[in-house]
Amino acid sequence: MKPTKSLITIMRKYILQSLFVIVAFIGFNSCETDEYEIPEIEYATETATITISDLIKNYTNSVIDKNYIIEGVVVGNNNQGALFKAAYITDIKGVEHGSIKLYLEYDIDDFFPMGRHLVIKLKDWYVGEDVNGISLFQRKVDANPSPIGKGEMGAGKRINYKKELIDVEPTVVTMNELGRKWMNAFIKIENVQFVEDDIDKKMTDYNDQFAVPGFVSGSTRYLVECGTGDTVQVRTSTYAVFANQEVPGGKGSVSGILSYYGDVEARDNYRMFITKMKDFKDTMLDDKNTRCGE
Repeated sequence: MKPTKSLITIMRKYILQSLFVIVAFIGFNSCETDEYEIPEIEYATETATITISDLIKNYTNSVIDKNYIIEGVVVGNNNQGALFKAAYITDIKGVEHGSIKLYLEYDIDDFFPMGRHLVIKLKDWYVGEDVNGISLFQRKVDANPSPIGKGEMGAGKRINYKKELIDVEPTVVTMNELGRKWMNAFIKIENVQFVEDDIDKKMTDYNDQFAVPGFVSGSTRYLVECGTGDTVQVRTSTYAVFANQEVPGGKGSVSGILSYYGDVEARDNYRMFITKMKDFKDTMLDDKNTRCGE
């Protein structure tokens, strides 16, 4: 039996009336909700009980056995795809008091904007050093350090932050001054240029092969300092948004995170991680006629 036209009309009218009531109810409740205040963010209030440099000095390759707290400013993140599962912080007292890499389980860029003032509770966490440098890990399980998980971040957690953002500027150093003191710090080297062999290349080259056959994690280019001829590696991730940019042909300055691969005492192992395009693209000239001595 098919419904009559009058029955269909009645059903439509009933459905429309019901929808009107539902929408009105939602609107009314929305207005009521607007009257409630949004809870304020619960910022960190703790203060540091140890500097990053003292932490590294006393606990490298060890579990932290005391209720220490560090305060640090974010000076490097993965916002442009250049730092895989990592954030770099410098001690709140200044770069001379140390910098360290936070080894993360995921790329959590929104929690680590440049300049964020972090407060980190360290008990039972682990400071580890390998061929890639010194990092802070969540803990050490068996023989393997564990990355810091997202569940450890936020109000009342092991990693929280204070309200203010701090202006971040790189520390200017010369090639001759590069050393363990500046590891994991955001530095700037002036009066430099990329070596001749790197000009006209891209910042990364998919044909480069490294430790794992068939897997390209990035490319290495070389900076040379005008006047001294000293060099340092510049490492760029394949996943960086500027990976396909051409290597600048002129001279200028380059900023990045100082690290190393291998033995920290071997000067040739030092490398810089460029984290943002402006750290080299806005400070170096593309004109090859502006190279050192020209």
